[in-house]
Amino acid sequence: MKNKLLLGLILSAATMAAAITTTHAQTQTAAASDPVGYITIDIAGAVGGSPRLTGIAPTLVKETEFSGSLSGVAGTVLTVSGTNPLTAGAYDATDVNNPPYWLEVTTDPAGPLGAGLWTHILSNTASTITTAEDLGAMGVTANDTIVIRAHTTISDLFGAANEVGLAGGGNSTVADEIIMIASGGGTTIVFWFNSPGFEQWFTSGFQAAANLIIPPNQGLIVRKKSAGDIPVTFSGHVKTGPTNIALADGFNMMSILSPVGEDDTPSPVFTLATSNLKDYLNGGGTADSADEVKLFNPVTGGVDRYFYFNSPGFEQWFSSGFVNADNLILEEGTSVIVQLKTGGGTNYPHPAPQIAAP
Repeated sequence: MKNKLLLGLILSAATMAAAITTTHAQTQTAAASDPVGYITIDIAGAVGGSPRLTGIAPTLVKETEFSGSLSGVAGTVLTVSGTNPLTAGAYDATDVNNPPYWLEVTTDPAGPLGAGLWTHILSNTASTITTAEDLGAMGVTANDTIVIRAHTTISDLFGAANEVGLAGGGNSTVADEIIMIASGGGTTIVFWFNSPGFEQWFTSGFQAAANLIIPPNQGLIVRKKSAGDIPVTFSGHVKTGPTNIALADGFNMMSILSPVGEDDTPSPVFTLATSNLKDYLNGGGTADSADEVKLFNPVTGGVDRYFYFNSPGFEQWFSSGFVNADNLILEEGTSVIVQLKTGGGTNYPHPAPQIAAP
């Protein structure tokens, strides 16, 4: 699978006279100082009638809609500094299970989770924001800074009219599938319903899915039953700070948020070793006994397993077959399975991307 982040096309807001347009003809306006680029990732097609799985994630985010600081924190209610700095109701969620906006704390809170905390926004007044989680309990206080962005949706990533070209069908059994696994369990399947006059994204339960959000930590699986690889290209803003990712017991589809630059230019890479995942997962003597990171293999159609070998003096990442994997690249635009086996869950601070100079 070939991935490419074209950071050579990064432009500052000062030099951008026009918006960046995605391949799905959706326009975004550059936010001040936000790096901008685009990613192309190949979705593997079926081979010999056998479906292939591809992990995909919207590494790039939407523009910053608001940035500011807090003057007060009371549980889930945040007070924003200034005189009525917000438009009342601008970020309200009509469906609390699918809130369209998210808030990120860009300073390093006093709590144990550190920088990169984020949560969904449920509603707002002209001066306050009500969030889905109690950020005060996580150490967020007055003077911490925040940004607000809209979530990426299924339509943003795959096109409102399925411009990427996944095979449609009358149900998810026959169509190509987009699979979203919530941390620790719970699965949503989305497919393109291609009945003439009713073409649109649906869940397998036939709920409209065009505006289904893809949170910044959430990876997806594309199960392509039709033959032929297809590219997906999406543009947006590089999230320049760390991202706190909650990993629950069991299976988690984690997005890879660190761009690695163009294929043919020297640039920082994000590997198992540089990810610092070893500090948040439990190692072991074998893949069966340790927490695992799993990557989809588009050639074999299977899953490659990796774990951190924690025997003193020999600590390193290995494949399940004991091939050194320290330098295995976790590529931008992809997602990986993180399986926690030993209980308790953890919060992983996904490092901020190291952006190569254009």
